[in-house]
Amino acid sequence: MAPGEPQSDPRLRKLDELMWTHLRMLTIEESLDRFLETERRDNVPALLQEAEEEAAALSAEHDALKAKGTIAAVLEPKERLLASRLERLNVLRKRAERIEQTQANMQLVIAEQERLEQQIKLIRADAIASKNTETLTARIDATVEHLDQTNKWLAEMDEFKDLVGEMPVTPVRLGYESVAVGVPPRLPNTPGRVREGR
Repeated sequence: MAPGEPQSDPRLRKLDELMWTHLRMLTIEESLDRFLETERRDNVPALLQEAEEEAAALSAEHDALKAKGTIAAVLEPKERLLASRLERLNVLRKRAERIEQTQANMQLVIAEQERLEQQIKLIRADAIASKNTETLTARIDATVEHLDQTNKWLAEMDEFKDLVGEMPVTPVRLGYESVAVGVPPRLPNTPGRVREGR
């Protein structure tokens, strides 16, 4: 980074974007995990199977009554019950679809996190191995280009639009400050030298 004024280095904004995207992915992963845990507690697959069996049995019973010419006073309550159970079955099917979609999104989020972590390690390796700033800049640029696609699909996930906003503008860049070479500063609450005889 630029000596003396690391905040002025133009690559910092791109590194900030990397960190911000990683933070968003962690937030989305947590949200997906919470949703899946709730659905696991409800045991949606078992509820769906039970609802399908019940709807099939009620439908068969209704058809048998109708074929016998059963009077409307007996048939109508059965029809209403069947309609209610079919609606419940439809809702459970939608929940099952949502679980599958969420599991697929979770796999994608985890894969993207792993890819981003490897990209960051590659940037670190380039920074250590090469003193050529152009090489490092090119590596950061390439990594940010890959982020564009990640950010695009994050934005397309409707349920997470509130979690994938723009990177906030902060007055201070944490972690980017000049440090004088020499004796490291004493950490807060670190006791001073112990006197002899104590």
